Amino acid sequence: MEEGTAPPAGGSAGTHEPGADLPATAPEVVPVRRIRRARTWRRVGLGILGAVVVLGALQVLGPRTSTVATSADGYHVAIDYPATTRPGLATRWRVRLTATEGAFGGPIRITVPAAYLGVFDWNAIQPEPASSSSVAGAVVWTFERPDGATFEVTIDARVQPSRQWGADGTTRVEVGDRTIAVLTYRTEVMP
Repeated sequence: MEEGTAPPAGGSAGTHEPGADLPATAPEVVPVRRIRRARTWRRVGLGILGAVVVLGALQVLGPRTSTVATSADGYHVAIDYPATTRPGLATRWRVRLTATEGAFGGPIRITVPAAYLGVFDWNAIQPEPASSSSVAGAVVWTFERPDGATFEVTIDARVQPSRQWGADGTTRVEVGDRTIAVLTYRTEVMP
């Protein structure tokens, strides 16, 4: 033993292995089956993440607007509505009515279920109806007979921030005393 050094604790000079009194640092032995299973789950997770990114890039996910339309009795009616949306998002609901055989035959009445309109927090309705009433759980807007062959009503709104589910809409459009169209659609609200 060299001068000035002490023998290792619990041992005698010359019999000590370097690092023998330190804790083991080798990783635990992991079975190959466990390693393969972990790798498979990582690949599945990355695959799902990749699919969500691709669907988002292709705009398959997220808000969408759709249109329902019909033609009858010399009129064409189209409703643009939010098919899929999220709470708090700005949205537009619009009814377009075209007289395909000239002018309108009287005032226009548009009837929409109050439950459907309850999905939205309205900012404005353009043009303002001449009258508005509530009949049997529905809102009825009456508009004066328009000049020209095209009439459009737009509601500028946003989806209620606390809304977590969608609603069905059925819109009845009447010109004068005749029902021109009854259109049905659904707005889905995703979290």
